Amino acid sequence: MGPLDQPPPLGATMNAGRAGAGAATVRLHELLGRVVVDSAGQRVGRVVDAAADPWGDELRVTALLVGPSAWRTRFGPQPSDGGRWVRWEEIAALAPHVVLQAARSEEG
Repeated sequence: MGPLDQPPPLGATMNAGRAGAGAATVRLHELLGRVVVDSAGQRVGRVVDAAADPWGDELRVTALLVGPSAWRTRFGPQPSDGGRWVRWEEIAALAPHVVLQAARSEEG
């Protein structure tokens, strides 16, 4: 098992403690097609695409496009038919599935 197989500590985000030396590297091909579930374990869809911003000499993923029929967003400005963009900060874990953090309204 590698670092991506270990979820972050409870309440931490995926990028907590990941800046600078020793930061985990995730390649886009490792994310594409991966199942995405919400905090309750309900399937949201699969990763279809990603958005990235320049960061030094590299690109840093800032959002994932997920959901049924999300691929259609490539042909239009907005995800449709259940597809949506998930900001990187909304991700709690990457393995074995991409797990989304609980929405603030779910946390109580």
